[in-house]
Amino acid sequence: MAPTDKNFIKVFTNEIVIFDISKLKMIDLISPNAFYFPARIYHKGFRINNSIYSYGGITEKGVILNDFVEIDLDLKKCNEANLASDNQLPPVYGHAVASVFY
Repeated sequence: MAPTDKNFIKVFTNEIVIFDISKLKMIDLISPNAFYFPARIYHKGFRINNSIYSYGGITEKGVILNDFVEIDLDLKKCNEANLASDNQLPPVYGHAVASVFY
């Protein structure tokens, strides 16, 4: 269904599906603690080594998030990611994120 369809339903989730694209098969499902990773949409993330990092999004109640969360794929745990500075990230949703290595 298209977002303009009157029957379109937005799905808020905090589950992470690990999917093998080459085999078209789900490998794992991680359900982080909702305290650290509340259900959301319009967030962005990226993977470095065996961790997924997620930033921002919007909750079912319309709260725009500014959290930067690390999901450890080995331990299947979710924690606040460590930032290099004490600067707080602004609340965002529908944004773009790119991981840059130097």
